[in-house]
Amino acid sequence: NIGAARCYLRAKLVGIAVLSSLAVMTGGDSPIAMFMGDLPDQVEDNSDFVNLGEILNRECPDPRRIGKYVELDEEIFNLLHVGRKNASKFDLKNSPLAAFLYALIGDKGIELSTKSVVYPMTVESARKFLQTLPPKAVATIAYLCAQFAETRSAELMDIAVEYSNAYDSTRYDWPAPDSENRLAPQDIRQKLNISRSI
Repeated sequence: NIGAARCYLRAKLVGIAVLSSLAVMTGGDSPIAMFMGDLPDQVEDNSDFVNLGEILNRECPDPRRIGKYVELDEEIFNLLHVGRKNASKFDLKNSPLAAFLYALIGDKGIELSTKSVVYPMTVESARKFLQTLPPKAVATIAYLCAQFAETRSAELMDIAVEYSNAYDSTRYDWPAPDSENRLAPQDIRQKLNISRSI
């Protein structure tokens, strides 16, 4: 189905654009592993292995619970979240970052965000793109990336704080900033309901 393939690829594009935006806003282009952590097969002892994808798989909202807020195709969500039947040599089996975003914003949100993806990305275009996403999504991803990108951790935490302070936990759309209850960096994990530290 061409429509499903288009939505699947758009979701993956939006996920990569989030990482690209965070890279541009914190110092410029860098290897993707800096923000996502290594792949399991790149680590000798992976008994305690954790990377961004593994964490986002756990943190991913249940689309059945938020279905009243967003419209999405459950088959596309499962393809992103669980993955294809067979692994590929050129891509990961599943796409946890794309699944996380797709669960939060659905078909219409992915389509809207895709329109703001540009290359090459600048700080200005990165900010414009991130404004198309719910602050919860940006804050969560920036916070988690800060755990891996040690040399950019402070800048990523600043972004996480900025977007956390705009996040209303009762909604999944685009909430207005709440200036009265601003978060400190140490409070972000609890506010975002991130279940386990890295």
